[in-house]
Amino acid sequence: MFPVSVLLNSYQQPALTSSEQIVNHPINEVKVFPSSPEIEGSSIPSFSSSPQPELEQTISFSSYPYQINNNVISKLAQVNDAANQKPEEKSPQFVVLPVGINVGKRNILESSFVRGYEDGAKAVNFTDWLVTFKDITTALNLTVTNLPDGQIELRGIGLIKRINPKELTTDPELGEVISIAKIEELLGVKSQFDIAAYSIVFEPPWLNLRGKKNRILEPPVILEGLPVVKSPDLTFSTFAQQINLSGSDNSDKLTTQGNLTTIGTILGGSWLLRINQPDLLDTNTWQIQEAQYFNPGDFHDYIIGSQPTFWQGQGRGDYWGLTTIKRFGFKPDNLSGSAYSPTQRLQSNTINRIIEGTAAPGTLVQLVSGFDNTIWGQVLVDSTGVYRFDNIPINSTGGNYRVLLYANGQLANTPVEQQPIFLNLPGQLTKGTSSLIISGGLSRQTTSNELFGDLTDIRGGVGYRYGVSDSLTLGAGVVYDRDLLALADIYYQPNNFPLKLAVSALQTPEKFKYNANIEFRPFSKINLNLSSNEQFQSFNFNWNVARGLNITSSGNNNSDIINMGFNLNQNFGNIFTFSSLKLDNKGQLDLLSNARWRKFNLLARSSSTGLGLQFSYEGDIFNLPGNESLNLGYETNNSNNRDNDLLTLKWKYQSPYSQSDQRPIWDFDLGYGIGSQGSGFLASVSTVFIPGLSLRLRYDGVSLTSDSASYRIEIGSAVNFSPIFSPGDTRFERLRSEGGILIQSFLDKNNNGIRDNNEEIYTEDTELLLRLNNKKFNPNFANITKQGVFIRLEPGFYRLDLDPAGYPLDYKPAQSSFAIEVVAGSYTNFPIPFIASYTLAGTVTDSQGKPVAGARVEAINSNNKSSAISITNSSGVFYLEQLPLGTYQLTVNGKPSEPNTITIKPDDPTLKELNLKLP
Repeated sequence: MFPVSVLLNSYQQPALTSSEQIVNHPINEVKVFPSSPEIEGSSIPSFSSSPQPELEQTISFSSYPYQINNNVISKLAQVNDAANQKPEEKSPQFVVLPVGINVGKRNILESSFVRGYEDGAKAVNFTDWLVTFKDITTALNLTVTNLPDGQIELRGIGLIKRINPKELTTDPELGEVISIAKIEELLGVKSQFDIAAYSIVFEPPWLNLRGKKNRILEPPVILEGLPVVKSPDLTFSTFAQQINLSGSDNSDKLTTQGNLTTIGTILGGSWLLRINQPDLLDTNTWQIQEAQYFNPGDFHDYIIGSQPTFWQGQGRGDYWGLTTIKRFGFKPDNLSGSAYSPTQRLQSNTINRIIEGTAAPGTLVQLVSGFDNTIWGQVLVDSTGVYRFDNIPINSTGGNYRVLLYANGQLANTPVEQQPIFLNLPGQLTKGTSSLIISGGLSRQTTSNELFGDLTDIRGGVGYRYGVSDSLTLGAGVVYDRDLLALADIYYQPNNFPLKLAVSALQTPEKFKYNANIEFRPFSKINLNLSSNEQFQSFNFNWNVARGLNITSSGNNNSDIINMGFNLNQNFGNIFTFSSLKLDNKGQLDLLSNARWRKFNLLARSSSTGLGLQFSYEGDIFNLPGNESLNLGYETNNSNNRDNDLLTLKWKYQSPYSQSDQRPIWDFDLGYGIGSQGSGFLASVSTVFIPGLSLRLRYDGVSLTSDSASYRIEIGSAVNFSPIFSPGDTRFERLRSEGGILIQSFLDKNNNGIRDNNEEIYTEDTELLLRLNNKKFNPNFANITKQGVFIRLEPGFYRLDLDPAGYPLDYKPAQSSFAIEVVAGSYTNFPIPFIASYTLAGTVTDSQGKPVAGARVEAINSNNKSSAISITNSSGVFYLEQLPLGTYQLTVNGKPSEPNTITIKPDDPTLKELNLKLP
């Protein structure tokens, strides 16, 4: 036996078998010429990644007296032949390299350890290089989440992906790593090695992607622990009187009519009393039109007095009674100042629906709003292939959402878009929610010359509505109205099918009464509405054929008229046009056309009853501040077998100033008319110049159908008695279902917490000072007056915060956050005293008059023992800040100073100089 050691750079000599090692002749050496260094002794062969010089290689054998057989000679010949062949190239062994990591042109990591190899000019086998998993997720800004099922979820601006941890490998030196090939395969990120910068450059497809904005969830409004400002228990808030005077030339009688309305608060709700005045000067004709108590809440309402019924009334007269509404699991929409309506309070215009569908596993599904591309939700489809979004609000305008599917979670790719089909159905409830209404009362019959009238028939009922599923809401009830009646409601809208059905039925002894409405929208641009009741049926059809072009049709069997037409909206440069044409089965044509060019506007209309033309110019005529226009009009009328026409020329002016309700203070119309009935002046003026008073005067010297001049005077006045006596809002009726807050900030100069006569209301920087329910105050929804800031709000509790950015200079409030209760019918008065903050500034000196640095100066209030502390600087200067009125004891380093007391008075300047001396 003899040892044989062979080392080749890219070729390994096969080992000899035991039979091949039997020799017959002594052999000293055999020379071969591979490019490989000689191995000495019993060292273990190793591979170098650096090129090696060609060396003459000697294979040495020990000289033993053995014979060599033919097999050995044959093998040696093979070795010699192999020396003349080019060896097979194989990958060098990778080493750990320090490289940078760039994303695009931006360097993210200056140094990162990877396993790879480069030959000085390029990367060798770059796709097999290994990068640490931590560094690649850091460089690509990916968030890593370990899921319960063992998978790893990666989330970034352009990628949401789940990978199996088995796709990663473990390097003994680098830890958890992933290859360049896997990065491109799994994440879709291409890369290259820049030898000059010695960096790996990743090019993610989302490099220049602008991400969509996520839906911002409003922070919760926290009221716990805040001082509570209660609403008033009983108020007489507003008194309003409406007066209408009218007359004409051919009549000596002056018609006087009016309405008297009062609104206030009692027991957490609003009360309203309205008196109709057919003859303002004759009190015997006055009648109570409405008297109602309304207490709205998030989940319950109470109504007492005059009110509409929740069923189709069968008796005569209006309904007076008591109603309670209970909602389970949902809140109603805001009434926004409108009157009580049982239909609105039994439902919500916003319901929660489920949006679901199927997609390939690994697909990222985003639900975005159709208006601003806000992301409402996103989900990565798992192995089931099903995606689902729960509790998506669908409002009164329908579900304006889009579903975007991104293959393999790549947000930079163009998504496949789907549009979920949702039609809002008034009356429908979210699954599992319900509403209950119970009402009972009497009918009121009014008679002339009686203030109230008579209460007669008993009426009442119970109704219940329940959201059975996302698609179906059912309602049922029992009503007594002259007879015992059965009530039923059905609201149906199947998921992902463009149909909605609403049926309300009332079974009476005589007949079956119902109202049914069907809306079918097979495509986003086609809409069909069908309506039916026991008396007649009707339909409306609309098809958006192209941009700006709609084909319409409507009809009913009551008048036996069916019409068809189109709406066309086109722009030609600076010319904007709109046209509408309808032709019915009786040959009647309705035409409406409008064209606008810069400040000129032309309007034309034609129907079976007449013709109308109007040409207007909206621009400067007399160069007055505000809006001016000049209108030339012509109209005809052929009713009652008479043909009339009228030509008018009018000048219209609106002042640029408006109150908080966005109405112009002045509005003028002045013109002249000539027609078949004669000629005359035309004039009108309206104003809200005087707070709490609206005035409108109108004079028509001629009209289309009459030659007699007529006039009309409308006067509306309102006065607030609570929370303060002040001119009222002429649109005061919003108080019947909403309330508000009156904020009166003032500078409390004497620090007594009460606003004195000489302390004015502070309304500067209001938009900076106030934050309501964590939102910045918007002055457009308030009325800022010398008496304070009136803010209209729905009933409920609100959090009010005072922002230091709006504090008056050298003043601050004693408390900065509050919980304020608002009830319908009144404003909650909330005074905010700002206390003056005084500052004492001066120098501390020792007995020799030298400044003392680092001394602790303290001012201690004699009443509450509160203190302010300041440390003197290198010049001995101190500042004692935010000191309220009072007497203070002064100490330096815990010892009395000279002087040792000071009293701050209301008439002192807010910055007061005081020098202290050590005894």
